[in-house]
Amino acid sequence: ENKFFWRSAVSQNIVDDIHIGVYQSSEDGSWKWIDDNKNVTGYDNFVGAFPIHGGGKCVGMLTESSNAQWTNEDCDKQKQPFVCRRFGYSTLPKECPRDEPIDGKDILAPGFPKPSIPCEYLFAVDDNKVVQLEILALEANPDKDFLEIYEGAMGHNVLANLTGTNPNPSTYMTKT
Repeated sequence: ENKFFWRSAVSQNIVDDIHIGVYQSSEDGSWKWIDDNKNVTGYDNFVGAFPIHGGGKCVGMLTESSNAQWTNEDCDKQKQPFVCRRFGYSTLPKECPRDEPIDGKDILAPGFPKPSIPCEYLFAVDDNKVVQLEILALEANPDKDFLEIYEGAMGHNVLANLTGTNPNPSTYMTKT
């Protein structure tokens, strides 16, 4: 989930930090989620000297590196972009699409963010054309979920076999 928020921020060119909805309780000094006032538990990727003295009573995720560490910040003076959680993905596909993918549109696996259905997508172009496929970001369970890219009508030549997390754009080119 932390990496998902980091990738979402970076994909929108937010490369400083984002507010993540954590604040320091004035009652006991603990760090709590703003939506349910529960203590933050099970997380240990804070900036080394957390909390930074005088840094503020809110928490932001640093997005300038893929470490995506949390640090305290002054959310009263520093207006930051923020993330919020929305439950349900009612508009996402429940099955593999039947139509050809549309140029410039996202391709999400059915059941995202917990896909369980393998899908195949076919991009067909006229002969003697250059084909360029750009993967803006990939989020897949390492060594369990894969994005396999083949070229040719029979798919014998593998261009790439990707798994895990790749927050950086990758481009694959071939000629028909």
